[in-house]
Amino acid sequence: MARLTLKERLKTRDLRVEDSGALLYAVTSFMHYGLRAALGKRVERDLSQVMNEYDQETRSEHWKTDIGLEDLVLGDNLEEKWILKDSKLVRGTVRDARRYLLDRLGTRIEEFLPDGQGTVVEFGCGTGRNLLYLARRFPNLELIGIEITPKTVERARHVASENGMNVTFLEGDMTSPPAITADVDVVYSIHALEQLPRSFALAVDAMLGLARRGVVLFEPVHELFPRTIVGLAGRFRIYNADYLDGLLGYLKEKGADIVKARALATAGYPLNRTTEIVIRTV
Repeated sequence: MARLTLKERLKTRDLRVEDSGALLYAVTSFMHYGLRAALGKRVERDLSQVMNEYDQETRSEHWKTDIGLEDLVLGDNLEEKWILKDSKLVRGTVRDARRYLLDRLGTRIEEFLPDGQGTVVEFGCGTGRNLLYLARRFPNLELIGIEITPKTVERARHVASENGMNVTFLEGDMTSPPAITADVDVVYSIHALEQLPRSFALAVDAMLGLARRGVVLFEPVHELFPRTIVGLAGRFRIYNADYLDGLLGYLKEKGADIVKARALATAGYPLNRTTEIVIRTV
């Protein structure tokens, strides 16, 4: 982010300072999102907005046609930014955090399917990068992804076919997913439910009803954020952007068998910290 003058900061109400150390980044982020939250929600997240955000071929590197498989799956390895590593703000790349997240995903799959056999479904799979990682790590799994945006599904199918990976991608809404004929063992999502602040319960019900063994949610659940300056700034940001709210409480109301519920120590975006909720459905 380019350095703004004081006049520009006052005009845009952008108080974030990203180039003068971790403490100043944390404090100014807290002030920035706290001010915006005090002024009221500036976004009302709905299906049309999500479709517009995630059906753009030029939105990020995930949609570039010339990107290699490694870069697609693991993310950028060049641009340094503020990330969380071992719960500390440090300068790092998206790839540092992606490796950590994907390893956690793989570990959870292994816990539910120790023999590496079974069917795994991702709700809100995007361009399929998480499933492509699993396809390499677990070649005997049947992998299925559900994604609402047509161009993204088309892109995911192309990449899987181009790299000889047997992954099935279905176009559909997480809140009313397409029928899957296979017996599904594990269902997971990664920063997908966050886009459904008012309808996430429908998707969660579908996930719990589909999975025979377990559900794993890697989502920014603000109730699990630590009460630090960064954690509070993240809460303000989620309120301002109208992201997910109430997931943990809903799961408890349903009596879900929650095995783990915690914030991950490493995350690619400190203010949208990934948390991990593991649910046993057996």
